[in-house]
Amino acid sequence: MLILELILQWLLLLFSWITTLWTGTSYKSTPILFAMGFLFLFTFGGFTGLILASAALDISFHDSYFVVGHFHYVLSLGAVYSIFAGFYHWFTIITGTFYNEYAGILHFITFFISSNLVFFPMHLAGIPGHPRRISDYPTIFYRLHFIESIGTLGVLLSLFIFIFILL
Repeated sequence: MLILELILQWLLLLFSWITTLWTGTSYKSTPILFAMGFLFLFTFGGFTGLILASAALDISFHDSYFVVGHFHYVLSLGAVYSIFAGFYHWFTIITGTFYNEYAGILHFITFFISSNLVFFPMHLAGIPGHPRRISDYPTIFYRLHFIESIGTLGVLLSLFIFIFILL
């Protein structure tokens, strides 16, 4: 019953965020894209938190990469996407110049895809029990770590795009 209440509260919160974006003066711009990206990633991280709220699953997922993926989706990506949304929203007001909207959209697309490539495979590695804080891992997890490494390079590329926008 507690899990059902948590799901309903989470859906109500998500509904209020979406209706705020829907009824507000939203237009297709980079700050709105980052805000919607935050909503998607925070919601996905919240649903993985509901999985961890189950005592039976939490015992097997405790100290695994599943917890690491959940933590980064909720806290790290939530904070970074909010910071980027705020930056793009206030950029014109602070500097008095406009940023390139196409470069901002490209920054969002590359950052969104690559950040998901970094953190989603952590969930897949945590389900079979890949422990965290272990430097040596079985070779069965090689492909997942390779995908995470490719995603990290994509995040670096998106940060170069962001630096280009700053300059």
